[in-house]
Amino acid sequence: MTCSFNNLQTQLIFSSLNKKPLYSWGKSVRCGSITRLTDEDIDKPVLQLSAGDTKKTFITISLKKNVTINNKLPIFVLIVKNMYSPFAFDVQVKDDKDMWRRFSCGTTTAETRISPYTCLLPLSLDHGWNYIQMDLADLIKKSYGTQYAETLRLQIYPNCRIYRIYFADQLCPIHQLPEELTFIHLEKDETSSKSIG
Repeated sequence: MTCSFNNLQTQLIFSSLNKKPLYSWGKSVRCGSITRLTDEDIDKPVLQLSAGDTKKTFITISLKKNVTINNKLPIFVLIVKNMYSPFAFDVQVKDDKDMWRRFSCGTTTAETRISPYTCLLPLSLDHGWNYIQMDLADLIKKSYGTQYAETLRLQIYPNCRIYRIYFADQLCPIHQLPEELTFIHLEKDETSSKSIG
């Protein structure tokens, strides 16, 4: 897989390096914690989500029901650290039929299950930091036979450490990314890359 680096379009929606990384995000903390700390492997600030019950603590692009991300780029990218406890995230999209679909990925999901509005996807994380890419256009076509229109909402649950979340117009290997989208000093074999879809 190669990407056209000079033409790569991205929309960064979360950076742990920002002074207020959750400025445009909502959060819910019940029976858990959301903290900013320095990760020992990369020596950079990250956001850590921890909880026993993964559905009661989360960050979301908005807690307001009618507010959406309004993102048209089809590739969702999450740079996250494996904390060796249950972890999940949801991406809600709209297709060309004006239907809202939710892709729910989790380490406790055993198999793919598709219902009219929700697609459950198993997620396996490697040791340390993981570079997760979801081709939402491909997923919605394979799951529902429709075309991707836009991403509406995003929700991240414990247990993880988050470095970056962004959207792109094409799949791109981590070693071909510009420095502002990944770790500056990590070698490409120190971060595991995964594609969903």
